[in-house]
Amino acid sequence: MELLGEVNIQAPQERVWAALNDAEVLKACIPGCESLTDESPDTRRATVMIKIGPVRARFAGKVTLSEMTPPSSCLMKFEGSGGAAGMASGSAKVTLTPQGADGQATLLAYAVNASVGGKLGQIGGRMIDASARQLSDQFFAALRGQLEPEVAPALESAGGEMLAPTAPTAPTASAAGHVTPVPPATAPATSTHPPPGRSPQAPSPNAQPQGAVSQAYWLALGVVLGSLATGFGVWLAAQLLHKV
Repeated sequence: MELLGEVNIQAPQERVWAALNDAEVLKACIPGCESLTDESPDTRRATVMIKIGPVRARFAGKVTLSEMTPPSSCLMKFEGSGGAAGMASGSAKVTLTPQGADGQATLLAYAVNASVGGKLGQIGGRMIDASARQLSDQFFAALRGQLEPEVAPALESAGGEMLAPTAPTAPTASAAGHVTPVPPATAPATSTHPPPGRSPQAPSPNAQPQGAVSQAYWLALGVVLGSLATGFGVWLAAQLLHKV
């Protein structure tokens, strides 16, 4: 599975990078994240509760960071297992680029590649893609809430069990932020931006899958596990989520 996308965040590059490397921030943003700890300077472990179609399981995973160029880019490799529910592994690359003359905004771009096995491997690819997109949308909405003060009041915590869609749904652009997903070749990419003067709203818990990514996030993130991303960062998010 391959997932590409971009997210505009109204915060300086350094702040976004710091957030994607902060375990507490990532834990608050990754849907279903129960724990996220630093095993070493370049390795994180996470536990995430996620439901994809008929499969509901607690996934334990590890994310290893490499090729780090603070505060611009990072490569993440991840692997996770949900016992009988299946396993997942892959990698995610995230790049942060300053935007605007004053550099007060950041364009976060990510590319995730992952494979799944076990029961997860038996679920239709479209369902997994849609689930990953919804998870990533929620991650990025929460991340923007952490970094953009005007967005925070509209966001709810991403903690708790994440319920992914039970039927494949064609992905659309996220209402959670400026996400420009690039879904698999069979699905056309779409993009939607909130009307001027209105703060982006976080997706409701019962919303159908929208927009793209992480499986960020894993950003990340990744989110994740992912991620994370984002936070994997985006990476962790994208990854953590992607592992599921």
